[in-house]
Amino acid sequence: MSFNQHSQIVYLIRHATPDWADHTIPYDTPPGPALTAQGRQEAHLLAAHMAGAGIGRLFSSEMARAQQTADILGQRLSLPVEIDPGLIEIPRGESREALEQRMLALWQRRVLDAMPTQPLALVSHGGPIEVLLRAVVYPPLDLLPFKQRFDRQNPLPPAGAWELTRQADDTWQATLLFHPLAVEQVRV
Repeated sequence: MSFNQHSQIVYLIRHATPDWADHTIPYDTPPGPALTAQGRQEAHLLAAHMAGAGIGRLFSSEMARAQQTADILGQRLSLPVEIDPGLIEIPRGESREALEQRMLALWQRRVLDAMPTQPLALVSHGGPIEVLLRAVVYPPLDLLPFKQRFDRQNPLPPAGAWELTRQADDTWQATLLFHPLAVEQVRV
């Protein structure tokens, strides 16, 4: 695996597998379901894969499944996990337009305004990640093949990572860098 150290890079990481079977805990209200044993294993595989990525800052949703995934990654990278409310799961009642505004505001604040010199990692949920992939990647991605491939119609498997790289013309390209189901790179 080689990581591009010369361009601005953002990793969009979906949380690992939570306990979806516990219907007493709402998925969209903090803390939401925690990781299962499988989820913790997936998060450790993700952390091992991302160890050489040069990540300088690590942000997470406040939901337990995302925070636990980020904690495992942060421990491996010796980085603190910073909670960003903009990365939260889609709450019931949030419109598609409101979700897009929230995610684009987060992108503006964390990526475009901050202009980090080291890669950032954003640990979130399928819906918010899908919005960012559709909004910032050019040419636009066809996410349908990915959504048919992974659980709950997500563009990422649990503990999966997209690598977004800023190009010289200020466009962003995306690579599905990692997923624990089959360690492979898929260029899009």
